[in-house]
Amino acid sequence: MPQLDLSWFLVNFLLAWSLIFVIWVIINIQTWNTQNTLNNSNNESQNLPQENWNW
Repeated sequence: MPQLDLSWFLVNFLLAWSLIFVIWVIINIQTWNTQNTLNNSNNESQNLPQENWNW
């Protein structure tokens, strides 16, 4: 029985971390899309920091 409990604990652990990973990826995709739209709409303002970084 302890082996069964350990296996169930590992399964639940992996399921929880996979859910957290999926949620994290979804949040990152949403933020990346918003940053992309902001960069596309503000190309002139985005060029200024890039020139400063080149210095």
